[in-house]
Amino acid sequence: MRSHHVLVAVLVLAGCDKENKDDQQHGCDIYPTADAYLPVPVGPATFDQLDSTAMNQSDLEMDAQLPSPRLGSLRRGPCGVVGLAFRRTLPAGGAELAYVELVTTAGAGPSAPETVSPSFDPGLDLSLFYETDCTPVILLEGPDDWTQYTRDGGTWTSAPAGLDLEALTGSSGHIRVEAGDVSLDGDFHLLASTSLYLVHGTRAPSSAAPWTFEALSGAPGTSVEHYRVDSGGTIHAAFTRTTYPCDPCDVTLYYGTLAPGGDWTTDVLQAGVWGPPLDEYATTPYIVLAPSGRPFVAAHFVRRVVTGSFSSTELRVYARQEDGSFCSEVVATATDGYQGTDGDAFTGALPVADIDLAGRVHVVFLDQSIWHDSSGRMNEIRGQLRHASRGADGWLLTTLTDQEGQTESPTPLVSYGAPLLALLGEDRGIAVAAVQHTWSTDSIYSSTDVPVTYEAHLVIAVP
Repeated sequence: MRSHHVLVAVLVLAGCDKENKDDQQHGCDIYPTADAYLPVPVGPATFDQLDSTAMNQSDLEMDAQLPSPRLGSLRRGPCGVVGLAFRRTLPAGGAELAYVELVTTAGAGPSAPETVSPSFDPGLDLSLFYETDCTPVILLEGPDDWTQYTRDGGTWTSAPAGLDLEALTGSSGHIRVEAGDVSLDGDFHLLASTSLYLVHGTRAPSSAAPWTFEALSGAPGTSVEHYRVDSGGTIHAAFTRTTYPCDPCDVTLYYGTLAPGGDWTTDVLQAGVWGPPLDEYATTPYIVLAPSGRPFVAAHFVRRVVTGSFSSTELRVYARQEDGSFCSEVVATATDGYQGTDGDAFTGALPVADIDLAGRVHVVFLDQSIWHDSSGRMNEIRGQLRHASRGADGWLLTTLTDQEGQTESPTPLVSYGAPLLALLGEDRGIAVAAVQHTWSTDSIYSSTDVPVTYEAHLVIAVP
């Protein structure tokens, strides 16, 4: 076992990145008056576990894991409870819709998972909300409507959310859920797409309030990576316009806003470069909105060679400036010990973000363990939860969990799925949930099913 520094402090100021000199690195105004803090991690605590098998990385991350691809929907309620709604795979086969309180109103947790519905088809999306009295509400995707589950005491009941797609748009068809969000005024929001429309659902957080739906112009790009909704009802989206097949490809990441009654307006979030010698682009963006409505975006910035192998990766945070353009700061450029034989220049994967009442941006992300096998194929696993917060003096980084990458653990391969983040409020710290994979193989390209253990982890980190 290596000697691992659980707490790591790093300062990365705008314009200080020596590897990338693009203009977005300079003058990025992400300066809250409060100091950043280094949260001390407690855990991880395991609140669910499953022994299964996986043949390849697709099996590992999409098919057999407890939920997929993220753990589910994590949210903090108005009474301080932090809950998680997720697809729970059962040892005997099949799956159920489950709910667990990771932090209870008394500050304890996690509680035992509750069965919300005894069946849960793979591939469905869900969103967790809390009414003003802290009653949990779960919305589960259906072919043409959502099913709303509400807990009364210890009993869960279900009812349609009330979307009539044909009456709303004049045509029937399948809806694809895009996002569930709670704006700063407490209202619930659902976003779904059809072949022609973006459907926006809104509901007040009061008990048993009805949903109202509107059909808007379609999505702004070919692939929307993340949506948020602000208190004024404006929809924010980070998206791409890549159309496949392509060569050259448009790998620019765009940012769009759709105000009530208006049309999409679009800005460049990160200009992409299609090589040679390198492709450079930002991916997996995660939007967070300040109380002022100002957007910040955490994203994974990637440099890759023509074969598709990564040259280096990093975590960046983008902020909208007064003129509407975006600037960025480089937050992390190297792993904290979790790495493969290709080196330590790979981090910032699958970021999630939030912003606290003092204006500090918080990001949780993963390091990458990358190596090439004897056939020249790049292998990648992602692990070791890390946290970054931005204070008046810059970024501070904390490593929340200690995992071994491929150089230290060639077999089994130990990794995490994408994390979820909730702030505990009033500088009380953060809650992070993610699924750890312990996979009995030395390659992500296995040709047979091999054992894997999934553990659903909770990490609490307090200042």
